Order: sequence, then C-alpha cells, then structure tokens
Amino acid sequence: MARKKLTVDDEAQNLVEEAREDLVDAEHLIRRGGSAMAMYHAAQSAQKFLSAFGHATGHEMMLTWDLSRAFDTVKGEKGLDDIMDDVAVLAESSTPKKAGATREASLVAMRSARRVERAVCLLLGLEAPPEVVEPPAPVVAPAPAVEASVVDAPAADAPMADAPDAGNVDQSNRSGTVGRGRDLPEGRSHRDRETSYVKTFLICRHCGVRLPRTRQTARGVVPCPHCSRPMTLAQ
Repeated sequence: MARKKLTVDDEAQNLVEEAREDLVDAEHLIRRGGSAMAMYHAAQSAQKFLSAFGHATGHEMMLTWDLSRAFDTVKGEKGLDDIMDDVAVLAESSTPKKAGATREASLVAMRSARRVERAVCLLLGLEAPPEVVEPPAPVVAPAPAVEASVVDAPAADAPMADAPDAGNVDQSNRSGTVGRGRDLPEGRSHRDRETSYVKTFLICRHCGVRLPRTRQTARGVVPCPHCSRPMTLAQ
C-alpha cells in the first residue's frame, strides 16, 4: 500500500501534544505506585499518536475509536510493523479498569507507549524520544551450599527403619521441636555411655540429611533441619 501524502497540520500537532499529556499523566500515576489508570492513560496516548499519524497520512480517523481500531486503520503504512506487539499490550488496557494492575504492568505499558510515540514521531518528522531500552533481567544468586552430612536417600520401596515410639512424644511440645522426657536423668552413667545412641543415625527420607542419634534426639519427633519433615532411624 503506497503511503498517502504526509501533511502534519495543526490538528495532527494537537493530537501529538494531547498524546504526550496522557503520557505525563501515566508517569505521575506510576510514581504513586502504578495502577490500572496509569495503563489506561498509556493506551490513550498510543491511540492519539496513531490518530495523529492517520490524520497526517489522509486516513479518516475518529477520536472515539479505540486503540485497536485506530491501529487497524493505519497498520498498512510503512514503519509501523515494529510496534504491533506494543499495540497489542496496550489494547488490553484501552478501557478504564478499577483494579488488577501492578506497578510492573504499568511500567511495561509505559515502555510500549513510548515506543509508539517514537515510531510515530519519526514518521511524522517530529522530535522523537530516545529509543526505549528494556531493563536487564534480575540476577538470581545461587543457593548456598548445604554443609550438613548427606547420604544417599533409600529407594521409594525400601523398608523404613523403626521410628521412635509415638507414645514417647512429649505432648506438651506441639511445635515439631524435640521434646525431652520428664523422667530422663540429667547425668549419664557409665552404662549409658556404653549404649549411647550416637552409634545410630536419624535420616531424612526426603533430602537425605542425617544426624547422630543422641539422648536428646532419642525421644519425640525429630524434624529435619532443612525441610522440617520427621526424621527416622538408620544404621
């Protein structure tokens, strides 16, 4: 489709100025946290920029048209292919909404509106804003290495080791932490040392972490320090 003669008259200039005012309104709303109205103003701005371009190229344009219809009218002109995705993003906000927008969504809409502004202004020979650069993706720090001793977790069908007797669980402690039996003596006799539980281990069947079984972890439900699941006995 051949482009019609370009005429940037007062009406086209006024539409560009009104579109820029909508962008200013959107920016003010984003500074206050972002909202659906900020996205609406960004969409209105794009609609007026495209209406200005349509008027300057001799297309019949109506200010009451929504963004999608305005773009459909002029999309056959050269130079608009690069903003098709931006128009699609903004078209979702072409009518006012009371809720449902985040600040990040408002910023995405604002960047799309700026790209529409730049494309139209370049085509009309007007002063254009700088090229919009997408923000870099956030860098995710690697998770810290687990220092606890880890053993191979048993197969899913492997028999479970004997768990501590549920009857010995300290019922006064329901937070999942280790409960100390009331009848457990404070000191340890020579015989206790000879039969210490440290010769066996508690193992988490989920993540493989193991801990030595001591007098303090001999009774009650012992949670895994990493996933909080109950640990069971393993030799």
